[in-house]
Amino acid sequence: HHLASPGKVKSFIFFLAFAMLQVGIAYVFYLAIEPYARRLWPRMLVSWVRVLEGRFRDSLVGRDLLIGCVAGAAVALVAKLQVWVPQVLGGSPSLPLSDESGFEWLRGTVPAFVTIVGIHSAKIFEIIFPLTFLLLFRLILRRTVLAWIAVGLLGFVLFKPDSGGTAAYVVAYGAWITICWLVLFRAGLLAFATMFVVSGLLEW
Repeated sequence: HHLASPGKVKSFIFFLAFAMLQVGIAYVFYLAIEPYARRLWPRMLVSWVRVLEGRFRDSLVGRDLLIGCVAGAAVALVAKLQVWVPQVLGGSPSLPLSDESGFEWLRGTVPAFVTIVGIHSAKIFEIIFPLTFLLLFRLILRRTVLAWIAVGLLGFVLFKPDSGGTAAYVVAYGAWITICWLVLFRAGLLAFATMFVVSGLLEW
């Protein structure tokens, strides 16, 4: 329930500013990495550019969207198995991940819709930052395979949970990073972005 008050205006400005900050940072990073990605991996951007041009009925766009949806479902399944399998085998359970939306989405149709939009904006960082680090390591190490390994090791350290079994995390992370690189370099950026959005919606 909302009341007409100056406090509501301040809340609106605060959340709008936060959303615009996320979009702005992602846009700046995209402008920085896009020319290098176009030069190094041109096939990665084909369907992505067609979407930006408004060619939504293109067959390649449809193919990459389907690949992204399947990959997103697989990533979400891996995340669930990472928590479920150790518990079944009697291992230490993982703590639940924090949810920035809380239970706001349970309040009705409009809050649920807003939460879905928020998930899309939050996934911008999950899409841009791996690409940025991949490009940086590619420019430094001069080989794409070495860049894969470097980004994979960096992500392994950054995303290691504070609870749960290490073996389950190693297996799950290995499956996750393999799916990510296969989707990105076999299907392209559009499928990669779709994978993150679909997995976020399913895990939510």
